[in-house]
Amino acid sequence: MKKILIMMITTLLFLAGCSSGSDNDQSISNPFGSGSGKSTGSSSSTGVTLEFTNGNPPQDMFIGSPVTFAFIFKNYQLHDVENVEVKVKGFDRSYVSGLDEEYSVTRIPKASDAIGAGIFTGLVASGVVVEGFVGDYNFNPEFEYCYLAKTSFRETVCVPSTTNQCEIEYSAQTTQNGPVSVSIDRVNAVSDSVQISFTLNNKGQGEMRNECFNDQDYATQYVINSIKLGTLDGNCNPSGTDDYLLGEGRGSFFCEFPRSQDGSYPTQLTLELEYLYEQEIQKSYTVIDPTQ
Repeated sequence: MKKILIMMITTLLFLAGCSSGSDNDQSISNPFGSGSGKSTGSSSSTGVTLEFTNGNPPQDMFIGSPVTFAFIFKNYQLHDVENVEVKVKGFDRSYVSGLDEEYSVTRIPKASDAIGAGIFTGLVASGVVVEGFVGDYNFNPEFEYCYLAKTSFRETVCVPSTTNQCEIEYSAQTTQNGPVSVSIDRVNAVSDSVQISFTLNNKGQGEMRNECFNDQDYATQYVINSIKLGTLDGNCNPSGTDDYLLGEGRGSFFCEFPRSQDGSYPTQLTLELEYLYEQEIQKSYTVIDPTQ
């Protein structure tokens, strides 16, 4: 009995040791056979953020005293973001002058490893005055901004053999950037080609749009700009719909690729998507009437 108990404890300890690992470097089983890889990589779903310089505007304003709104846009995308539309709303405009309903930003530079987020500070609304109310006033403007976003995705995958087996060790490195994230669901050998299925999820801080500032659509469109398995282009189709759509922030599609050899081999899967993306922030300020 003691020997059986010792063997059971030893087995449990062994299994516990095998299951340890980190999120950034963990063994993953391959769906095709004996092949496996290490999962590593990085991702960013931030997109573009908006804030204001310290004190412009101040947290506490005074009735009738002009203030400045100095916008700071930070672009975490790996491409220049152009023609950003900004809409200002959420308050009684009869109280406020100097803050337009709409603005536009021609270009926000892309992010880079060397400098981080690309920054644009050229939008300034000066001479903003809040007046006409009685007592103190809670001024809570909302700033919506809409732009063409992109998701860039790269992952090392195992292309299975024509018998649908992966018999290699490889490093499953994944790198992606963009509010809508991409994940590979399955890689299958189909006759003399390879079929890969994908799932998309909105992981950013905003919403996809078919048209800026129009939230009436249940499903929103995206475009596949490019997709390659190694150097070979894919032939893609949406899953379950006639168009490339996301419903409630989720969508899927699949692609077929030619293969470069009969046996299994590792290669890079790269793709780029684009879509309209809308984010917003709301600020809260107190406008003080010192005479009250």
